[in-house]
Amino acid sequence: MNDGAAGAGGGYTLIGPDGRPYRSATAGTLGGTTNGRLYGRLDCRSALRAIARGGYVASRVFFATEADAVAAGFRPCAVCLPAEYARWKGCPPAPHTEAELADLLRKLAGRRTLAIGHGRDRASTAAAHALAAAWPGEVVSVVSWPEQAASWLRPALRLTAQAPDAWVVAGAARGWAGMRERLLRSTDWDPERTYGFASLADAIGDAGEEQGVTPGFLSYAPIMAERTLVPDDFVIPPPPSTPSFRLEPLAARHNEADLAAWTSSIDHIRATPGFAGRHWPPPEGMAPADNLRDLVKHADDFTRRVGFTYTVLAVGGAEGAESMEGVEDVIGCVYIYPDRDDPSITNVRSWVRADRADLDAPLHHEVSAWLAARWPFEHVVYAPR
Repeated sequence: MNDGAAGAGGGYTLIGPDGRPYRSATAGTLGGTTNGRLYGRLDCRSALRAIARGGYVASRVFFATEADAVAAGFRPCAVCLPAEYARWKGCPPAPHTEAELADLLRKLAGRRTLAIGHGRDRASTAAAHALAAAWPGEVVSVVSWPEQAASWLRPALRLTAQAPDAWVVAGAARGWAGMRERLLRSTDWDPERTYGFASLADAIGDAGEEQGVTPGFLSYAPIMAERTLVPDDFVIPPPPSTPSFRLEPLAARHNEADLAAWTSSIDHIRATPGFAGRHWPPPEGMAPADNLRDLVKHADDFTRRVGFTYTVLAVGGAEGAESMEGVEDVIGCVYIYPDRDDPSITNVRSWVRADRADLDAPLHHEVSAWLAARWPFEHVVYAPR
């Protein structure tokens, strides 16, 4: 297997800690793919199988060191680096030290207002509250985030609402990865004004002193190309349509009808196969503006081909097909997204309103047949009905 893309002038093309390619006279020691931002051993059996099938080839990248891969925003492969993957996925951060807290306070000198964010593990919570108690200026907010969430939108908006002079964060890598992506997409958060406790800085691959980065400061590596679910030249097939319902891409214009649909059926949706244990739908509901942001995010994912969300509409003449401000009645939704841990898996979920529960199984049947016949997915996980 190649360990770097050799050019006409010799040498190898590797990815540096800043996420950018550079030329090297030395071959890479680790391989990776921008589809899912994974890195692993050059002899990884999972990667070799994917490459043999034609996968990973166009998105293949190489790294000189593991530190470079992590700093560039890649995560370890669960197959060939199980110990590193276990630490990335669930290892709780170590407790902070007094010296670490004092170092952060020195770095923050001259700032007046501070927003503090943290994961919900014990060590991160303690670190955040210790900093809040020690901070001589104004703490405008202390916000926690979960390790897994539907969108991380609410904590992201709360963390950035007061426009502080600086942010300080503490937490595990997995939760922060989701939170950081949401902050970048939906807020005015500035990575250059963000500091982290050492546990999080280490977990996300701080480039450290060797790269000229102040220890404890969160070096920001540009988000690498996301894993597209389908090739760029793949033509998205028309969605299913039946005498009772039809699908169309979810868009901002569906906001009012979509919000009314799911808020009328929260308990029913949470009991639907595929939604057990998830944070969405929230039991308390959601403000229209927040729901709109989620719809816009889904529409953006569709455009970038990283996920596909379809609203389920009642067909005219069918029961419950009344319109809302010109939009056919929303009776459900279908989500098609990549698995976070295994890029070969496509996760599919769907729900219908409680008053249209009779359509849950027919919707599942139609979508399953459509995916199998018209989409190029290797392995689909869709909770049976």
